[in-house]
Amino acid sequence: MDPCLKKTICEAREVDNDLVRRLLQNIKVINEELFEIQIKSGIVKKQRVSYYD
Repeated sequence: MDPCLKKTICEAREVDNDLVRRLLQNIKVINEELFEIQIKSGIVKKQRVSYYD
């Protein structure tokens, strides 16, 4: 499943908040540019965020 997720490009226009809350286990802020998302199935993804003014 992980290789499939790495190849998939997705931009969500709408978000189902109830579904997101049911799927997520944890969101951990590592530093000002990096956070880690853990899904209840065990998948962990680190995501870098860039802020441009």
